[in-house]
Amino acid sequence: MQPVLPQAAIEPPRVAERPARAIPVWRQRRRDRILAAAADQFAARPYSLVSMDDVAAAAVMGKATLYRYFPSKEDLYVAVFDRVLDELTAKLAASAAQGGSATAILTRLIATLAPTLAEHFRALRAADDDIIQAAERKRRLFRNRRHSITARLEEAIMAGMAAGELRPVRAAACAHMIVGMIWTYSANMPEAPETIAQIVTDIFLNGTLAAPKR
Repeated sequence: MQPVLPQAAIEPPRVAERPARAIPVWRQRRRDRILAAAADQFAARPYSLVSMDDVAAAAVMGKATLYRYFPSKEDLYVAVFDRVLDELTAKLAASAAQGGSATAILTRLIATLAPTLAEHFRALRAADDDIIQAAERKRRLFRNRRHSITARLEEAIMAGMAAGELRPVRAAACAHMIVGMIWTYSANMPEAPETIAQIVTDIFLNGTLAAPKR
């Protein structure tokens, strides 16, 4: 009877895992240049009127190079929005870091949110058949990234409750409601983002009940 070898003796040696390869700086800069050019193109005219040729020309590169980074206009469109959400998340963090009372922070956060949501969700509302798939991908992306936005609002609301500025409420639910109000109002009303921010802030902080008569 042959002796039983320990498990380590019969297992083949493992190949060391290769570390994730870092993206070269030049490649990241080129990708950033493409996204900046695409953002300008999509902001200037409807999705259907923007071509990959337009983006390549604006980014000062050949279309073949552009396609190596983004296989389709739809992929590029969604990537632009993903970058917008990165920038928005950073802006919200900077806005919260300015400090002040909870109501002051909430006011700034809402004012920061409104322009981005107004610009991008009005575009989704006006989407026609040639953009329907891209628009749906954009909505899914926002739903997946929404927590990074609502978390800032929730923190400010909880701080307001702790300081006695706000009455006890379900902070997470309120944070989602604020985003929902901005989103829905932006998509359906032709108001300026500043006006939307003022209306949402007033409704959330002051409600709609008249002050009790004395």
